[in-house]
Amino acid sequence: ISMYSLLPVMQNADASLLLQAIEELVQYYKDSESKLARRLLWFSTFLKRSNSISPQDKQKVEERLDVFEKLLEENDFVRKQRALGEAQGKIEGKIDGEVEASQQILLDILQARYPTLVLQVKTQVESTKQIGKLREAIRFIINASDEQDARSVLDTCLA
Repeated sequence: ISMYSLLPVMQNADASLLLQAIEELVQYYKDSESKLARRLLWFSTFLKRSNSISPQDKQKVEERLDVFEKLLEENDFVRKQRALGEAQGKIEGKIDGEVEASQQILLDILQARYPTLVLQVKTQVESTKQIGKLREAIRFIINASDEQDARSVLDTCLA
C-alpha cells in the first residue's frame, strides 16, 4: 500500500491497475482521510509527471482522482502550501506595486523638471525593477542641478 503512490511512474502501469490501486487506497485508509489525501496527492503528482502512461489512461485515472478533489483541498499539507503561495503572491504583488509606483514617481519628477529627458530615459526607468535603485534615483534627481546632472544620475543609479 505504501508503494501505491509510485505506481503511475512504473512500467506497464495502465488505467485498470491505477484505478484498482486507488480503490485499494480508499479501502485501506477509510478511517484516516488525511492519510488517504496525502497518498492521493502523491499518486496524482506522480501521475502528472509520468511518461509511461498513455494520455487516454491518464485521463481516466485523473477523472477518478477528481472525485477526491475536496479531500485533497482539505489536506493540511495542501492548505499550508496554498497559504504559503498566497502569502508569497501578496509579497510579490506589493513589491511589484512599489516598483511601478517608484517608476511613475521618477518619471513624473523628470517630466516636471526635465521634460526633454523623459523620452530618452523612459525605457530605462521602466526596465528597472530594483526598488533600491529607483528610490536612489528619485533622491538624486530631486537635487540635480541641471539636465546633464540628471542624466548622469540616471546612468549611475539605473545601470
